[in-house]
Amino acid sequence: MRQPGLTGGVATEIVREIQKRVGDTSPITLGEWAAGYDATLKQPNTMIFSAVRTAQREKTFKWVGPLSLVKTYFYGSPTGGVVLNSLDDAKKLPKIGVPKKFYAEEFLLKAGFTNLASPETPAEMVEMFKKGEIKVFVSHNLAISNLLLDSKVPVQGVKPLLTFMDTKQHWLAFNLATPDAVIQKWQGALNEIKKDGTFKKLWVKYNLNPADMPPM
Repeated sequence: MRQPGLTGGVATEIVREIQKRVGDTSPITLGEWAAGYDATLKQPNTMIFSAVRTAQREKTFKWVGPLSLVKTYFYGSPTGGVVLNSLDDAKKLPKIGVPKKFYAEEFLLKAGFTNLASPETPAEMVEMFKKGEIKVFVSHNLAISNLLLDSKVPVQGVKPLLTFMDTKQHWLAFNLATPDAVIQKWQGALNEIKKDGTFKKLWVKYNLNPADMPPM
């Protein structure tokens, strides 16, 4: 099983722990989300993580999870003068950054947004923010800290402006050709990791909020 376009950190450690328990030695590769997403759609024996499980994607992949709870926000500068009270307010902005093929892009396009700037990666999106090309961008509670750190943006230089969508869940998304027996094996291993305390230990290791842990 090859995993393209993954998110690093705790998700990677959880996947490696599952691999150890199911006897999978496949490599984990890091790449652009959009490319990894397309590869997982088309190529057997592939899986991408962490993916938000939505109604639109439900029949596109086979799923193992959940890994975490996800709360999505529009973010901007505390001194940027942007105030958002609703999605309609956000539609009036010149541009909003959201990475290509992210679940939030799908949601916003379906909601009628025509002002999206959609770079290939979150890092490119934050670079646009740093350059002043966009005043608002989309991210979520589990990614924002590392995203800002990697892009050398001070945490105090960004604030959440508005949360939108219901709380979602991150899952492992497998190509549809993956045998059901493999899905069951991976799900069983994840369930064991949650029950024996390994999952919580990894969560605490990355200083993540226990309130954002997924259901057991």
